[in-house]
Amino acid sequence: MATSSTISRTQVQEFLAEKPPFNRLSENALKTQLVGKCQLLGYRSGQPLFEREKMPTQIAIIYQGQARVLGYDQRSQRHVSLQLAGPGEVLGWAGLLRGTPCETALASTDLIAVTLPAADFLAILEAEPEFGAAFLECPAVSEVFELLTQEFARRAEVSANLKELAKNVVEKTVVVNLPKGDTKTKELASILESEKIWLVSSGVVGDFAPGSPVVLDGVGRSLKIEGPRGARILGFPEQQERGELEDTTVENGAQKTELVPLDVSMVPQAPARPPEPTVAQDTQSIKYPIFRGKGEVPAALACFQMLAKHLKLKFRRDVIRRVLDNQIRTAGRVSLQACGAIAQMMGLTGQLVQVPAAAVGRLKAPALIQWQDHFAVLYSITEQEIVLGSPEFGLTRLKPGQFAEIWGESGQVLLLQA
Repeated sequence: MATSSTISRTQVQEFLAEKPPFNRLSENALKTQLVGKCQLLGYRSGQPLFEREKMPTQIAIIYQGQARVLGYDQRSQRHVSLQLAGPGEVLGWAGLLRGTPCETALASTDLIAVTLPAADFLAILEAEPEFGAAFLECPAVSEVFELLTQEFARRAEVSANLKELAKNVVEKTVVVNLPKGDTKTKELASILESEKIWLVSSGVVGDFAPGSPVVLDGVGRSLKIEGPRGARILGFPEQQERGELEDTTVENGAQKTELVPLDVSMVPQAPARPPEPTVAQDTQSIKYPIFRGKGEVPAALACFQMLAKHLKLKFRRDVIRRVLDNQIRTAGRVSLQACGAIAQMMGLTGQLVQVPAAAVGRLKAPALIQWQDHFAVLYSITEQEIVLGSPEFGLTRLKPGQFAEIWGESGQVLLLQA
């Protein structure tokens, strides 16, 4: 851990030992798995610790100073102040658990933070279950606001004060974590309280993608749970009394550890902007295959040829063509469900989900969709850009807002995995 001459490792350890949930760690675990791997960084007033558009590369525990936590209201397309966080508050963890960033945090005063790399944070969650439960079983206010703004945008409800609502319901929100694999619908129904509204925070639950409400009526006997960490579902009170709440600054004894306020210049300065997460390759440098085709069957056939080349799979043109022709004869059209069966023939796992346009940027590529009356391949999906391959229009790069304008409010997506 990089420290200044005025802040020793011992001081940091004593500070964290007083703060929940770090007080759940043994002295040895706190010293070796956290303090030994963390770094003190200084942030000037107004400097961002986290940005909603970037996946966190670390968590930040405020040692001195305050930070303003902001959410993004998708209805007004504006940032909203959610919380004033003080010493002992942990920022950045919700995005890491969800696998999707969801908060902006700005230093509202000069600030010193104890930072821990994302990989080390996730590792200690696994190694110390009691400590991990403090994050896995609790929602973050930024996470709650993110899901509520998606849901209210889907309902086209523009009058609700989501800042107030999120702050009121966060303590009453229930978190359910589901491991990867199949789960019986009856068992899941017994877990999900019927009086709550359940929204997928991360992962995929059957046909329910991130941001989608989980409604079990009419689904099959079992649901497939997918996602790097399984699925995370949040249950919200169906009705909530709305009262005024002030921004809360945590004053939980931090001054006992830092007896004298420290000059932020005494510790290493954080980068001016949060660092970009490491990615395997820039999408601008990737050559995505495009094959042309006009008409329902030729366009669908071209999409499967594109997928086969992109994923290095064997492409059996004649077999796939016969299946597509048979679909036209028997059903009058080629459906995404039928495309899922073809994808399975090619050795892919397909999952058909209904997704609001606002949540498409959180899905994992590749995927197949209906695009302007024909099929298209989603090659790359991020919250900043969607790369789409169309047999009729070629390769297109769109911002999520542009994609939604063309695609519509919601639609079906066939998620594919090799």
